[in-house]
Amino acid sequence: MPSVTRNTMRKELMERLYATEDVLYGTLDGSDTDTATANEWVSTMLTSTNLVGAWLFVDDTTDDLAPEGESRRIISYNPAAGSVDVDPVFTAALAAGDTYEIHYAVHPDRLNEALQWAVTTGTLWANAGWTDDIAAAVIPDKDIFKEGALYRIKQGLVRRATGSLKNELQDQINQHKEAFDNGLALLGYRKPRSGSTQQERFGRV
Repeated sequence: MPSVTRNTMRKELMERLYATEDVLYGTLDGSDTDTATANEWVSTMLTSTNLVGAWLFVDDTTDDLAPEGESRRIISYNPAAGSVDVDPVFTAALAAGDTYEIHYAVHPDRLNEALQWAVTTGTLWANAGWTDDIAAAVIPDKDIFKEGALYRIKQGLVRRATGSLKNELQDQINQHKEAFDNGLALLGYRKPRSGSTQQERFGRV
């Protein structure tokens, strides 16, 4: 069976969620507790409003200390300089070599929770403690688990949506759930039964 890290799965989810945006992740050039710079942010096409409102997530630091794992809202963006300001400030200064992700619509904690739910459920609780700092989880098919994570993520998004967007998201939720359930069934899991417990729903045949 293939193995995959949560870090890798989260970035693949970003590609699915932010298909209409520039999916940005990479290495910081440093800065301070309230400002960050990265070569990937230098642009002659983006405007100063493009990244504002998104979350800057520091997924790894060179010393594995703060601000690793912290997320902050971007409040201003300078495309010429490739820099952003955040609020509130990080608990420690960013350093060159720290790695980051830009999350537009969904807080990175919600992505992690959705991935945790999908992998925990789909592997019968074998990977209940999966984190970025833990070795890769062994899973049968990561595409199936991404469908489960997208189902959970969009359940949160649909609560804030209205009108045609709400209907579209609900359709997507149903499609992701069906793909996840059917994928697990093909891997040897029972198809979920309405009203059953989580353990019963995904117990082996």
